[in-house]
Amino acid sequence: MNESLQYSAEVDIYLECNGERLSVASCLGDKITLKYPIEIAPCSGVLVITVDDVEKRKNVYLPYGAKKDRRQVELEILA
Repeated sequence: MNESLQYSAEVDIYLECNGERLSVASCLGDKITLKYPIEIAPCSGVLVITVDDVEKRKNVYLPYGAKKDRRQVELEILA
C-alpha cells in the first residue's frame, strides 16, 4: 500500500457527568463502554468525541446510571 494514502485519525472520547471526566473505551448507538467501571446514579451528562482536534458534544442522559461491576452504560441522546 502506498504510504501517502495511509491515515489514522486521532480520537478521544469521554463522558462528563457529576463533575467528573470519565474515559470511554468505545461507543456504539445508545451504549458506551467506560475504560474503568464506576458507580453513578442516573444523571445527565455530556458525551465528548474529538476526532483530529474537531470536538463534538452531545447532551446525554444515563437512565440507569453506571454500575461498578459493569463497564457498559446505556444512554439517551438529548436534543
